[in-house]
Amino acid sequence: MKLNQIIGSQESLAKLLELKIPIKVSYKVSKLINKIQPDLKIYEEKRMDLFKEYGVLDEEKQVYNLKPENIEKFSEDLKTLLDTDIDMSFGEGKELEKIKINDLSGEIEPKYLMALDWLIE
Repeated sequence: MKLNQIIGSQESLAKLLELKIPIKVSYKVSKLINKIQPDLKIYEEKRMDLFKEYGVLDEEKQVYNLKPENIEKFSEDLKTLLDTDIDMSFGEGKELEKIKINDLSGEIEPKYLMALDWLIE
């Protein structure tokens, strides 16, 4: 699985946590979110490193603005970062268990399902 799939799924995973779903499915989702938290933290750190490398700090707003001449290089490096493979195994050869769509009781909107195609069957 690629890091960009996880990044693109954050809102949808949060939505799953809000649903009234069977406890076993809720457990799977919670376990998955706990598993990916370190990857999300590292992603944010590395993304900020790229902003620091290719941008200039606006001290008043405390944000980094990319230098126009660095936008292409920033984009390339960010794409490389997002293309990083993420280990989704849970030890002892246990792979990620997909969630059956029937277990979601039709309570989740299609826009959230689209981002979770890697998780739902």
